[in-house]
Amino acid sequence: ATLKNFLYIDNGSLVIQFWSLKYEVIFYALIPFFILKKELYLVTSLLIAIISFCMNWSGLTGTTILGQYVWDYNIYFALGICCFHYYNIIAPKFLFKNKKIFFIVSTGLFLVMVVFKFWMNFDRDKFTLLIASLFSVTLLFNFLHHKIKNPVLMFLGDLSYTIYISHFASLMLLLGILLKTGIVSSAEIQNKYLWLTGIPFAIFFSYIFYRIIEKPTKEILAKMRKISHGRNK
Repeated sequence: ATLKNFLYIDNGSLVIQFWSLKYEVIFYALIPFFILKKELYLVTSLLIAIISFCMNWSGLTGTTILGQYVWDYNIYFALGICCFHYYNIIAPKFLFKNKKIFFIVSTGLFLVMVVFKFWMNFDRDKFTLLIASLFSVTLLFNFLHHKIKNPVLMFLGDLSYTIYISHFASLMLLLGILLKTGIVSSAEIQNKYLWLTGIPFAIFFSYIFYRIIEKPTKEILAKMRKISHGRNK
């Protein structure tokens, strides 16, 4: 299991949240070819996504890591490339001049995504993923356009990577505490008490890890870059 985790293959351990890294590595390895043939890549990605949707809209089409990247997840990387290279063309189509309308639409998209997820009762159906993508792109363009800055969101943004790599282990620790204290009697991850207390618990531990590990590491790297930049002048 440990060796597989080094290769980003989450296998029976506390790094199951790293499931997406293997697809990111594939994308990073192939991105030079995508950039050279950008238009061909984008068109091909869209066609593959449409075919994949027709083959299996209620779940993943691919049965292997490479197959899932090609059939199920590549379209989202392609969407990122498309938004970056054609920002000035795409952004106006998602912008709301009125911030209130933007917040209403964003909240509506989020609620539709949640309701659809539970209504369909599928783990990774492509309808929910499509709505989530639309929601993300709408947030991205409008936050940049309106220069929206929220202290809470900025704080969580600073912690985001640490939350990503530590939240599952934090939830498992909390679940162990809840079991030992008798608050819950089952180790089921979907337990409502775990999720009511798990989010603040995970953020709390992420903040600690951020302060003692991530932030000092970033400061060291910044100093190293500054020294290297000075030598290259």
